[in-house]
Amino acid sequence: MESLYIFNTVGDRIGYLTSQLVQGARLAGIEVATNVESMQCDGRFCTADLRSAGLTYKSQPGNQDTVIIDETRLITKLEDLGESGFKYYESISNNWKTGLIYSHDDANFIEFPGSYPSFVPHQLHGFGKGNDRVVPVPFGFTLEGFDFAKRMRGRAREPLSILSNFNSSYHQSVREALIAALEGYVNETFKVVSKPAFDDDYAQQLAHTQYAFAFGGAFHWPKTDFSYFKDRLSPRDQKIDQFPGRTRLVGVTRWDSFRFWETMAFGCLPIQLDFEKYGFKLSQNPRKWEHYIPLDLLDMKETFERLVELSLDQPKRLSEMSSEAAEWALSFAHPSELFSFVRDQIESPLKTVHHAI
Repeated sequence: MESLYIFNTVGDRIGYLTSQLVQGARLAGIEVATNVESMQCDGRFCTADLRSAGLTYKSQPGNQDTVIIDETRLITKLEDLGESGFKYYESISNNWKTGLIYSHDDANFIEFPGSYPSFVPHQLHGFGKGNDRVVPVPFGFTLEGFDFAKRMRGRAREPLSILSNFNSSYHQSVREALIAALEGYVNETFKVVSKPAFDDDYAQQLAHTQYAFAFGGAFHWPKTDFSYFKDRLSPRDQKIDQFPGRTRLVGVTRWDSFRFWETMAFGCLPIQLDFEKYGFKLSQNPRKWEHYIPLDLLDMKETFERLVELSLDQPKRLSEMSSEAAEWALSFAHPSELFSFVRDQIESPLKTVHHAI
């Protein structure tokens, strides 16, 4: 890859995941340009202006550029499920090496094209659209975040503390169910620190708290399983709600989040549903009881009994887990790792004829 061009479909700001890709590419010495004149990016712990990372403005990609389509619109809100957009992307991929980055909450419900890789969080085993060019990626963390987390590591943590940094949000049935189920176990033994993720001292809490609630998303049982609903759904909504080759009755959609990677990078152990049991899909999953605390909806008691024992009787092991979580996040979700992974997925012989986007 000689150079990278970030084509944002709106042109107003660069998505959080794409901003990490930009940072990783620049660390690798790759020139990066974009159609976003403001150079602004979304997300916490993120450079407000990506010019400082060496990003430049360019209205069109050059002949030798690899193009990353940074889709920041909600595809399910577009006409024809974004098919007009997909055809537009196809014209780009016919002329440049191309990848699509999409990280919105509706990612589980979109049938992405198969002619180029789409890099998408929230992916599930046994509950997808059946496209093998959809590549699961983590939400990840920015260079600023990793650097700040590294400076904050090694500080004393309160062993029986849990950070709850949830913001008000709709359609969070997983979060709501787990909070309701955990209330009894947690309140008896643990101190829960409520700190919205955008508070100024949020990072301080990540550095001093031992655990963090890092689960989220929504349970989804397709309505097309039931004739009453299926008969009343529009063809468009039926398409959204179909998962060819599905082997799970219910899926946990949009399970990934900022907070999972933030907490792990700071060594604040994330509490999350068991990756293997619930089918969470990454190119490499974190290991339970090493990098995160796994939850099983059928046996919360055992998890929290073990957590109490770990907190009170095994301080050395607890400290080791904090370090292991932070190091694993650094080795897997660092912007340099994201860039290397994306580059390897999209490398192919470059076509030589190009047209304006």
